[in-house]
Amino acid sequence: MAAAAGIDFTYLSKLEHGKDPAPSEDLIERLARVLDVPPEHLLAAAGKVPVRVRQRIDQSPRFALLLKRLAESDEAMLDRHYRLAGVQPFGLALQKTPQLAKIKPMGQTLRRRR
Repeated sequence: MAAAAGIDFTYLSKLEHGKDPAPSEDLIERLARVLDVPPEHLLAAAGKVPVRVRQRIDQSPRFALLLKRLAESDEAMLDRHYRLAGVQPFGLALQKTPQLAKIKPMGQTLRRRR
């Protein structure tokens, strides 16, 4: 997996064991391709906000306010927004993607496919 993602196996081992912080967005996207999982799921598991989302926040105060309100929402309101946006709650997405089920909830480690 490390070779396919273009990284050293010792670095991958450190990621797997939580010895290094979550990698860059670029590396997470490469790992997602190797694992054959949607990059946005792996980015979310790693707690990363994609560059295009950060750019949109910078360009649109209205979008930034929406995200602030979402962050302050209770679970019922978030579930409503998930449905409106066609996004499954993350736990369900993990359950339906076997490779992602191997990722620890905080996304700080990644496990190799066996």
